[in-house]
Amino acid sequence: MVAYAEYIKRLHADADAIYEIAEEARSKGHDPRMSVEIPKAKDLADRTQKLLDFLHPRQTADQIRELTTKYDGNRERVAIEIAKIVCAESYLYGEIVDCSDCGGSGEIKKGNWVSECYECGGSGNSMGFKDEIGIVGWEDTLKEFEARKKTLLWKEGAETQFLSELSIYHGVCAGLAVLTEGILVAPLEGVVSARFIRNKDSSNSLAISFAGPIRSAGGTGQALSVLIADILRRDFALKNPIMSFEEVERYKEETGA
Repeated sequence: MVAYAEYIKRLHADADAIYEIAEEARSKGHDPRMSVEIPKAKDLADRTQKLLDFLHPRQTADQIRELTTKYDGNRERVAIEIAKIVCAESYLYGEIVDCSDCGGSGEIKKGNWVSECYECGGSGNSMGFKDEIGIVGWEDTLKEFEARKKTLLWKEGAETQFLSELSIYHGVCAGLAVLTEGILVAPLEGVVSARFIRNKDSSNSLAISFAGPIRSAGGTGQALSVLIADILRRDFALKNPIMSFEEVERYKEETGA
C-alpha cells in the first residue's frame, strides 16, 4: 500500500513537471492560446471548474457536489441550476477589463504579422471578477440577482449589455460542461458567443452562436444548451426570437423538414 501511494505521488509530481514545461512553451506566444488548456482534475465537479477559465476563481466544484446531492444525481437539473448560478455570479461580480492576451488592443503581434486576438475575438475586452465571487454563497447570490431583476439589468450599447451577454454565455457554457461531465471540447469551442439582437417588432432577443465542436456534446447536450439559454434570457427581459421566412426555409433545407 505504501509503494502504491508513492507511485501515485510520483505520477502527480512528474505530471506537474511536464505541465510547467508546457506552460513555459505556451507563454512564448507561438500557439493560439497562451496557456495549456487541458487541466488536471479528480472528479466531474473539479473537471468542470478547471475546464473553463472563467470558473477558476469561483466555488463551482463545491456547488456541483452540493447540488448533485440535493437533486439525487440528476445531472440535467444540476446543469440548469449551475447555469443560473454562474450567470448570476458573472453579472453581479464581473467587471469589464482589458483582455490579458492583447492588452486591450484586440490584436496579437507576431513578428511582422498582426492577427485578431483569439481570446477576446478582437474586442479588446474581457471579464475580470471581484473578490466576492469566491466568497458569497450561491443561495445569497441568487437572492441578490432576483432583487436586481426588478429593474432592467442592461441598457443597449452600454457596458451592462456586454456584461449581460457574457454572463449568459458563461451560464450556457457552464451548464453544458456539467452535462458533458467536463471531458468534451463542446463547452470550450462549441459555444461561440451570446448576443442580444433586435426582432422585426423592435423587441430584443437572444442569439447563441454555435460551432462545429458542439457536435461532440451529442443531440441531448445540444438541445439542453439551447434550453439553458432560453431559461437565462428570461432573466434579462429578452423576448422569443421572431423568425423570418428566409430563416425558416433555411432551417427546412438544412434539416430536410
